[in-house]
Amino acid sequence: MSTWPLAVAIIVAVIGVVAVKIDMAAVMDRRNDARRAKMKYVCPHVRIYKTSKGIVVESLAISPPFTLSWYCKMCGCQFWSEPDGDQAYWAKRYDEWKRHFDKAERLRRRIR
Repeated sequence: MSTWPLAVAIIVAVIGVVAVKIDMAAVMDRRNDARRAKMKYVCPHVRIYKTSKGIVVESLAISPPFTLSWYCKMCGCQFWSEPDGDQAYWAKRYDEWKRHFDKAERLRRRIR
């Protein structure tokens, strides 16, 4: 009895599993790219804390050393100037900020 058919079947099965894994990786990469793009539109780029003294608004934008651009720590969005206007806007609209921040946080957790 010949073992060639069994060896060929095993090789074909291994190649099929590898091909499916490669396709799944590509699908997951596209899905993560879409989530990153969506998160940039949803992210408020500020964090708000309620303390006993009142509301504290903290910008999530950082400027790496020796660069002129700013980046959001949460979504990675790039700015060419510090987004100062966002803090005053979101300080007046805490409920809307909370909704946007929670949605961006859910998207960030789903990115692998």
